[in-house]
Formats: sequence, C-alpha cells, structure tokens
Amino acid sequence: MSGTYRQSSQSSPENRERDPENRRLSRGPRFRMSSPMIRDMALASAGLLTERLGGTAVNPYQPPGVWEETTFGNKRYTQDHGEALYRRSLYVFWRRIIGPTLFFDVANRQTCTVKTPRTNVPLHALLTLNDTGYVEAARVLAQQVLASESRDSERLAQIFLKILGRRPRPAESQILLEGLQPPPSHLRAPTRTGDPVDPHRRTPHPLQPEPCGTGRLDGHHQHGAEPR
Repeated sequence: MSGTYRQSSQSSPENRERDPENRRLSRGPRFRMSSPMIRDMALASAGLLTERLGGTAVNPYQPPGVWEETTFGNKRYTQDHGEALYRRSLYVFWRRIIGPTLFFDVANRQTCTVKTPRTNVPLHALLTLNDTGYVEAARVLAQQVLASESRDSERLAQIFLKILGRRPRPAESQILLEGLQPPPSHLRAPTRTGDPVDPHRRTPHPLQPEPCGTGRLDGHHQHGAEPR
C-alpha cells in the first residue's frame, strides 16, 4: 500500500498551517472506520471474509428474539449458515423497523439521514468484545498465530500486523505482553454449556496447539466465559 495511505493522523503545527484541510494528503484521516467496515476488517484479518461479489442479502449472527420483540412476534429471524455468515457487511439484510444488531452509529432507516452519527460510548467496545461474529474472528486469528509462531511476542506482532498493517512499537508490544501474564487457569474449567459460533462455520473448533492458548490471545479470557 502507498505510504500516503499509511500515514499517521498526527501532524505538526507547521504541517497543519500549510495544509489545514489535508488536501495534499499530508497526514492520515482522523475519523474512525464505520461499524460495517470494522466488521469486514475483523473477518478479513482472520481470513474468514467471503470475497464473492453479488447475490442475495444474508442474515449473520444475531441475538435471539430481536425481530420478534420489535414486530410483536410477526417476524422471525432465520440465521444463515456457512459462507453467508462471512459475507461483506454490504450484503447484510436490513429490516426497516430494526437494523442489524452487529452495527452501531448507523441510520435507523425509518427516516432520511444526510449524515450518520459518530459516537464513542462503551457499547461499541461491548459489541466488539461479545458479538458472536467478533468472538469467532478473534478465535480463528488466535488459532492461526498459535499454529505458526512459538513465542508470544511474535504471535502478538503477527496479530498486530494482520489487523493494523504494521508491527507494534516497543511500548505497544510491552503493554500487550503484560496482558498475557495472568495465569489463564479459569479457562480450564468450563463456565457455561454450548457454543454461540455456528456449527456450520468455515473453521473447525477447537484447534489448540497449547492448552488455553487461544483464550489468551483472542482477548476474551479477561471477561470470563464467552458471550451467550
């Protein structure tokens, strides 16, 4: 990728004075990706994203009862299976009265919207930590680096590279390594039954080159059991 599109959004006062509106592409963009883009990036980083173009809308993971509650039981959500779970967010089906639960900061589709909002609330982090699609993508990515690398520092560097397109700086690497230090003993005893991930998913589970390794790297060990 061109260096122009890999620039940091940080800029010097002199640079901002010369190019205040960034028309010369002297710095990177300062806005965040939208939630559909974040989902696509998570799937692509784990190698799950279906790149097929065109076709009908798809119904990915969604908590049970959402459609039924908003439509007084008149509409029932039927989840798709297989590669349909990993299609680009562009193909996710929208019902006008209730949008997909895996998106945030999007229009409600009941009125015309010129510009979608951009907020920063804890619900965003809760979604990306607990939504089944994100849990599966994190699990698959962790399995890949566990199978290909033997040292935690290199595993974290590979995950960082897959997601952000660069290797971590020393300070960033130190923070990530410290997050792996607590013993993951609570992962050895199951705290719930069932698996929220679709049984017809593309990647089998479990694949554990070392005990409890996947939970340490996918980030969900600090939140107890995986989401219901």
